[in-house]
Amino acid sequence: MVNFPVLVKLSSSNIDYTKTQDSGRDIRFTDTDGSDLAYEIEKWDETGTSWVWVKVPQIDINSSTDYIYLYYGNTSATDHQQATSVWSANYAGVWHIKETGNGTAGEYADSTNTNNGQGGGGTSSAVPTLSSSGQLDGAQTFDGGDYIATANTTNAISNTSTYTIELWFKTSAASASDGRIYAEGSTTTDTPIAFLAYGFLSTEVRLFARDNSNAAVSLGSTTTGLNNNAWHYAVGTRNGSTFTVYVDGSSSGSTTSTIGTTTINKISLGAHQRAAIAAYFNGIADEIRVSSTARSAAWIAATYKSETDAFNTFASEEQIYSSTPGTLTSSIFDTEFTAGAAWGTLTYNATTPSNTSISVKARTSNSSSMTEATAFSSCNVITSASDISSNNCVTDSHRYIQY
Repeated sequence: MVNFPVLVKLSSSNIDYTKTQDSGRDIRFTDTDGSDLAYEIEKWDETGTSWVWVKVPQIDINSSTDYIYLYYGNTSATDHQQATSVWSANYAGVWHIKETGNGTAGEYADSTNTNNGQGGGGTSSAVPTLSSSGQLDGAQTFDGGDYIATANTTNAISNTSTYTIELWFKTSAASASDGRIYAEGSTTTDTPIAFLAYGFLSTEVRLFARDNSNAAVSLGSTTTGLNNNAWHYAVGTRNGSTFTVYVDGSSSGSTTSTIGTTTINKISLGAHQRAAIAAYFNGIADEIRVSSTARSAAWIAATYKSETDAFNTFASEEQIYSSTPGTLTSSIFDTEFTAGAAWGTLTYNATTPSNTSISVKARTSNSSSMTEATAFSSCNVITSASDISSNNCVTDSHRYIQY
């Protein structure tokens, strides 16, 4: 899997919050080769659980040896989040829906930075309620009359033949509710175009798609009984003529159809915008995403594991700088002055972690192997911007120097 967004769930059991900075501004993630990894902090809570999304360049199927590093503890670090980069792998919309809404435009952020949402389409009485008990941080409670309208349809999936809709939901509603959790529709033709819903014909997940000729696909999951008031991960994919639904990381039904694509003018979360708002969802929803590609079964299974905190394991904390004193000895440098060098002033800069220090020493010789040089243990420490010619281990007539 390439550029996979991994959820890193942090708590006092796997990170020492006493060493991190406010809002997690000092955390950094790197790959095994030291390259910087893009990340987004969904929530930082030093008294509880923090939720961080990290884009990992490659994870091999069935591998148990892929790993990344988390760094923290730099008191001078500034925030380094790159949210839009985390979701660059064909994501057309990513709504964590963790916000408290009141009907203000753009209040529900799209992490791809293209299509923020507005509770109730601006009607305050139709704004969903923030729930603190989401599958992933906060979620939204839809009461059967609430919805979120997105700002535009720039990244709509109905006009493509490959896409993925994915989300988490929890409900105890009856099957007749037909609750559309992500929906694309048209107020012009007054038709549903594409949606992923709970219910419709049974207590299942249903993927629906319609084209401009009015041909449609309606695929329900073989897994039912999803109104058990537990969290479920629902996914619908289209890969050309193949439509598949997944429940909790596993395939739960597939069909083929040669329908085309279509044009829409509304995208909504929690209901379906047509000539009138319809098919309201009654329950709690979290982490709604759409992609302009059909995610693989492996990708979907890995996402389910990641978002149920069954994907990662944590090693013990390590110190990037050793607490044990050590010595770094340079190469032997040849000035190429056969008559020897006049060493003069040595200036150096050293950035050290708190409660640490360094000592700089130098020695010279006319032997390329430094066999005639004084042992470093006998050399005086050199202060930056001082004349080293007077140092007890440095002689101006010598050709070679080592630090």
